[in-house]
Amino acid sequence: PVSLDGKCVYRHSDLNEDSVFGIPAFEAGLAVRYRYRSRILVELSADFLSRRDITVEGRQMYAPSYCNLCFKAEYRLSRTLAVWAKGLNLLDQFVGPVPTYARRGVDITAGISCTLR
Repeated sequence: PVSLDGKCVYRHSDLNEDSVFGIPAFEAGLAVRYRYRSRILVELSADFLSRRDITVEGRQMYAPSYCNLCFKAEYRLSRTLAVWAKGLNLLDQFVGPVPTYARRGVDITAGISCTLR
């Protein structure tokens, strides 16, 4: 079965002018998941945050808007063991979920997960 998740948020706040952590005015996300016979999971998602104005030591700065495209695949070997891989920032953009922290470049991670029952 295929599942679809989405979110869309618009906010207005006076905190943007005096806050170190600017609040994005617009935030959106979309995720599509496909699961095959409880063994294979494939997920594609995208998150978007608009530009955020911030103040650092009295200086006006901004964190740019970005779109974070992600892909995840998982294969269940048994009820308790699975192998997975995921790729983040597939568009190779400046991704800054928090204005003082930024990631640049494609990020690929793989692993094994064990579910304890």
